Amino acid sequence: MRTTFQHHYDLPPKDAVNEALIKATVVLDTNILLGLYRVSPELRETRLSVLRKIGSRLFVPHQVGVEFHRNRREVVQDIRTEYSALEAVIGTLSKAVKQFGGENRYAESAKQVRDLVEPALAQILDGLKELAKEDAHLIDLRQDPVLDALEELLEGRIGKAPSPKKLARRVQEFIAVRVPLSLPPGYADTGKIENRGPAAAAGDYLLWREVLTMAKRNDTDVVLITDETKPDWWSIGGNRLPTVPHPLLVSEFREKTGRNYYQLRSQDLLKLASVLDVTVSDDDLAEEEELYAARAERAALANLALVSAFASEERSARALAALRANMSELNTLAFSESTRSSLASAMSELSSPGVPPSVLGALAADMRNLTPDIPPSVLGALAADMRNLTPGISPSVLRDIAATMRKFPHNPTQEAGSEPKSRDADDDSDTATDGDL
Repeated sequence: MRTTFQHHYDLPPKDAVNEALIKATVVLDTNILLGLYRVSPELRETRLSVLRKIGSRLFVPHQVGVEFHRNRREVVQDIRTEYSALEAVIGTLSKAVKQFGGENRYAESAKQVRDLVEPALAQILDGLKELAKEDAHLIDLRQDPVLDALEELLEGRIGKAPSPKKLARRVQEFIAVRVPLSLPPGYADTGKIENRGPAAAAGDYLLWREVLTMAKRNDTDVVLITDETKPDWWSIGGNRLPTVPHPLLVSEFREKTGRNYYQLRSQDLLKLASVLDVTVSDDDLAEEEELYAARAERAALANLALVSAFASEERSARALAALRANMSELNTLAFSESTRSSLASAMSELSSPGVPPSVLGALAADMRNLTPDIPPSVLGALAADMRNLTPGISPSVLRDIAATMRKFPHNPTQEAGSEPKSRDADDDSDTATDGDL
């Protein structure tokens, strides 16, 4: 068993990680680039020094470049927003002080309150303005030292943009296959599907596909540097914090490329910087520890929230959205009467109301539009997904959907257990020169 599931057991030896950091391709995630705006100038320069030492072995997927430029302006403005929020609170408090007592009913008390509070508020406001003048995190977008450094560092090291056809196919694969099967990375971002659309939700998977393609083409091991904390990138320990790379990422990387995959946080990278002949100060390491502690706290809360969501009726809505996406795409193979009946039976097991009628109506419409060409294996997976939904679908709606399914014609020549050959999902022949998987 250990041989078959090797990726669940083997942690890379420290020497192997060190060697990979010296020889392998080092891939930078979006949060590593954006993180340069959130650290002190001293730590920023240390991080950049390590990356410069890696030099030509750096690789930034095109998806990372897209996400960096999409979020850069907001990240730069974050600190200004924080200062503005504090000033707004002071303004609200100042207004409340002026209104204290109302209509001069308590004139003496109101004067005492104003005399006490207004000078303190003015002092705080002046102090915040002085702090802002000296705050190194306040960066002018027109004179951006981080962007200047990255432009010099990453020139010629950005991945090629996938063709629109390839991009659409990968997004479809993410929604129709990866999400229902909870295959990393990206399944923890399914909440973005409704709010920001499938392409935004698939961002991590699009990055991953570029990494797989590059590693196979160049026959190289990969070290991904990421400060991501979600459980679709890391195995989460008992304290709800990241421990080691998700074993399915390691397994898929080996299967698709025949090479080794490693994953480090920015904190880990600095701790290993000596193998690259870069000296890191104690102050830099201490700041990294503080940043990691803050990220870990946020991650623990986010991961607990994710678990809670999957135990609540939110899961029904998320799972239904994924099922709708599945059913709108699957139309190439045949399914049998017995499999269809099994699916209808599975749906009928869900019993109590709770899912929005609009979602159920769209689901029913999608099912009515299916061709009678769905593979039994896919229907079986859909049935399993539906059995795992928490209660939340109206029985009357389920009966309508089940009745609709029973009306579908079927192909009697297609046996329930067989599945005709379809085009390989990795066949990216539209841009064969890309060497995609």
